[in-house]
Amino acid sequence: MLEEVSTDYQLGQDRPGTNGTSRLSPALRWGHVSPVQIWEALGRLAAENQGAADGARAIMRQLAWRNFCWNLRHHHPDMGTVNLRPEFNNFDCARPTVLLPTPNSIAGAAKPQPGSAAPEQAEVDAFNRAWCRGETGFRWSMPA
Repeated sequence: MLEEVSTDYQLGQDRPGTNGTSRLSPALRWGHVSPVQIWEALGRLAAENQGAADGARAIMRQLAWRNFCWNLRHHHPDMGTVNLRPEFNNFDCARPTVLLPTPNSIAGAAKPQPGSAAPEQAEVDAFNRAWCRGETGFRWSMPA
């Protein structure tokens, strides 16, 4: 299975429209296979099969990052809710302070009503609503 996955892994790993992942996550997560077993198998594969070597090494890099993240999580169990670096504790990331799009460029953005929030806040709110709907990024389509 590793040989089959490794052949195209480097090209397809970050493409959500393809089945290019290693498909090893569930087996790793539930302990059916250890990271060491996979690492050793991928090392042998890279040495024996030149066509799968780049993909095998790419999977090995992802495996190293996975274990690094699990190690961080083990030593900092609260990092899901607390900043790992305390200097970011006072970092204002609740709302954008500078907006690139204007309210007219955001789909569904409403003009502020008299007596409502300031125009700047209305613009921020419209941007946040558009962001929640996934309407602030690039629009592109896959080639047919």
